[in-house]
Amino acid sequence: DGIRDSSVTGVQTCALPICNGADDDGSGTVSVLEIAEYFAKMPAAKRPKRSLLFVWHVGEENGLWGSRYVTDHSPVPRENIVAQLNMDMVGRGEVSDLPVGNPNYVQLVGSHRLSTELGDLVEKLNKDQRRPLTFDYQFDAPGHPENIYCRSDHYNYAQIGEHTSELQSHLNLVCRLLLEKK
Repeated sequence: DGIRDSSVTGVQTCALPICNGADDDGSGTVSVLEIAEYFAKMPAAKRPKRSLLFVWHVGEENGLWGSRYVTDHSPVPRENIVAQLNMDMVGRGEVSDLPVGNPNYVQLVGSHRLSTELGDLVEKLNKDQRRPLTFDYQFDAPGHPENIYCRSDHYNYAQIGEHTSELQSHLNLVCRLLLEKK
């Protein structure tokens, strides 16, 4: 393909095989970093009352190794963790990516699984936005063949009873949902 073949792209690539994850893990990583930086630069008086812990997991495809390690060896008391947001594939969501995509598209997985509290909060905040997002819950359906809920990093947090949600969409849309004022 054009990524591996320098005759197509005109760019010399290394001999190592391309590993999947640039969108899945890469876009989620830079998204979390951007949000962490936003909160770090926020004036203390405007910061959330709760502490925020930003965690990057590794080894998801090998059996959720990173999230299992963090939930087994939590850096804070587990009873102090009230929610976990997992961000994957935030570079997707356009019609060119999937037929139901649009500029405001966000996939949500898990936000109503353990309780409806997190999902209801996300939906309420979304309704209050000037430009609400379009939520897609199709991959959250129990028995869905892709089983995203049970094979993504947020699953280990759900196993210990934390409210979880996986957000898959564009970085700017996720940030808008989390950070935009009414």
